Amino acid sequence: MKTFFQTVLGLLFASLGFFGTWAGILTWTNWTHPWVACLAVLLIGGACYLSAQDKRSRWLRFPAFGFLVGAGLLGVVLSYARPVPSLCFAVVVLLFSAASIRAVSIWKTAKMLISLFVFGWVVFAADHAFMSGQVFAWKWRVIEQPFFGPSGYIKVERHDRRVIYATDAGFLDPWNVAIVWGWHVFPQVVIFGDKMPDGELLKDPKIQEAIR
Repeated sequence: MKTFFQTVLGLLFASLGFFGTWAGILTWTNWTHPWVACLAVLLIGGACYLSAQDKRSRWLRFPAFGFLVGAGLLGVVLSYARPVPSLCFAVVVLLFSAASIRAVSIWKTAKMLISLFVFGWVVFAADHAFMSGQVFAWKWRVIEQPFFGPSGYIKVERHDRRVIYATDAGFLDPWNVAIVWGWHVFPQVVIFGDKMPDGELLKDPKIQEAIR
């Protein structure tokens, strides 16, 4: 019974790690409060330390590891289909994997990050093969534009497996964008401005430039 409650506590802290870190990043990027991001980094560092202490009580280790799982999952979501963030997340995974060779106590955290990293790339491959970028389009609208974000797509233009998702950026940013998926490995986000172009989106000069 004690293990059950410890596991539940770990799951609760996983949610806190995901949504708390997400709120910290959004606060930093939208309102330029770097102290919030610094607080998130300190919490993640503390969680790494506590989860690696095998002699500590499981009442501390389970929530700490849960917090790391939530923060790691957020890292996968935010870096999904983005080249630079994906590279940064890969570097973090490599650092933890290299450190776990000398410090076996952090191998559990390294293994969790490796699993999340591989899972993200499997979903990315499936998004290319079967879902025509729907996962990335959802992630862009819901995760990257969460505050009064777009409610749906203005237009979806399909060209075989290649798709252009046209939408607005939400209430706070009254401009139109297009998610260009399938012409390259990583998608492109094209900003149109206040007015959505008429006619076929593929023929728009900005879309053509993104494809090239």
